Amino acid sequence: MQEIGGDVMFLAPDGLRLLSATERLGDFGLSVVSKPIQEEATSFISSHTSFTSVVIRKKSQYRILGYKTNLTNRSSKGILGTQFSGQGGEGMAWAEVQGINAHVADSRFYLGRETVVFSNDDGYLYSMENGSSFDGGNVETSFATPYLPISDPRVRKTFYKMLLYTDPRGSVSFDISLKLDFDQKNSVQPTKIDFSNQTGQVAFFGSTTFGSSAVYSSKLLTLFESQMIGTGYVVSLQFTSDSTDPPFSLDAITLEYGTNTRR
Repeated sequence: MQEIGGDVMFLAPDGLRLLSATERLGDFGLSVVSKPIQEEATSFISSHTSFTSVVIRKKSQYRILGYKTNLTNRSSKGILGTQFSGQGGEGMAWAEVQGINAHVADSRFYLGRETVVFSNDDGYLYSMENGSSFDGGNVETSFATPYLPISDPRVRKTFYKMLLYTDPRGSVSFDISLKLDFDQKNSVQPTKIDFSNQTGQVAFFGSTTFGSSAVYSSKLLTLFESQMIGTGYVVSLQFTSDSTDPPFSLDAITLEYGTNTRR
């Protein structure tokens, strides 16, 4: 049970619920905010024996992690919820985390710095939100947009160009795949596109040795432009990365396409 954005979030047998105020006097809300991910929430609850939760204040984020004896870190999962509105569950965005078999987790905010830790049964205390690797290994990430019909779902579109606006904190590389027509059988899918925002040997304070060939004045790309190949009725964009690169955020994306005649 954790407080986030003025609401109290807790785990119930049917998912994550909010204990929040309503417009009526003496009343309160008890809605299930995890309904958009009901299948994932049910699987998460059934596959673990105990749970622990923690709040990341700087991100307005609630994380619940599962624990089970003899469960490998690779198989353990958790649910991450980020609050984008003032109160209520309508502005929650959800994600699934993997690789943390946590028996207990906690966070503290002291002198302007937030410390988030967790532990299991191996005798170590691990720190979250620190560095860009996962215990020295790569961090695997995946994000996919919903399938978008783009005006009319029964008119075929031909995609020509993409403009991607990002906000990186360092040198990053990732892949983008154009998924067409729900990726069904016999549908032709374009090959993935590789992106990297390095324009040269860029140096970052604290991670580069003075006197090396890297240059501190080099700039990173924040706007990516790429030609695209593909045609379909609905489209989804899937982003994947597997590295120790610093975090980056996706701000906006623009697709240039042409519409074909209705058949």
